[in-house]
Amino acid sequence: MFVARRMQKNPVTMSPSTSLYEAQEKMRMRAIHQIPVVSEDGRLVGILSDRDIRATVLPVGMIPGFTAEEAEKFLKNTPVEKFMKRKVIVATLSDTLEDAIGLLYNFKINALPVV
Repeated sequence: MFVARRMQKNPVTMSPSTSLYEAQEKMRMRAIHQIPVVSEDGRLVGILSDRDIRATVLPVGMIPGFTAEEAEKFLKNTPVEKFMKRKVIVATLSDTLEDAIGLLYNFKINALPVV
């Protein structure tokens, strides 16, 4: 099933130095699953999903004796730039809706930043 949300003119973003913990909280508070990562000059440099965060914590959590407090500390001390996807599929303002749907489908992605 395809669920489309309309394009947001001012999407929630974060910097590469944002902690995974803060990113996770932003996603939870805004009920979103991906956040674009932008440089200080506003350039798109990556994207982070809630799935990326879970994939970082699960392997660390498998270490014997690793506690929930240690997982939280790890998230608070780890910047998103270490785990964000750097090769981001994007659409442009000149792309049609059909183009955007094709990108989502062909690349099997759930978010499509428009640049």
